[in-house]
Amino acid sequence: MAAHVVEDIVALLGNLGAAGGVWYAVNTNEPATYPYLVVQRIASEANVALGGPSGLQNTRVQIDVYARRMADAVALEGAIESTMAAWAVQNVPLTSQDFFDDIVRAFRVSKDYSIWSLNG
Repeated sequence: MAAHVVEDIVALLGNLGAAGGVWYAVNTNEPATYPYLVVQRIASEANVALGGPSGLQNTRVQIDVYARRMADAVALEGAIESTMAAWAVQNVPLTSQDFFDDIVRAFRVSKDYSIWSLNG
């Protein structure tokens, strides 16, 4: 199930050493500690072919790195890429973008992944 995939990613990325932690959807710490990661599900759909359901689920996940310095965001981005590439669950990196978030006054690197897993 897609929710398990997101929980697994949060646990997997928890070992990267982001001082502010890894959060699902939103960081609720006040004040926030930087850098931190936010993971959220963008889309999830079952893989169905002409013969019926395949038992596979494709989930698109967005991982955002928030940091006060761009160098810190880039370092965590590299760690995310290495960790996701080594993960036993099939995943494909899709996009990566850099931002400056005026609301939290921090740099943000946003990465999207396509993750294939078994339903259930």
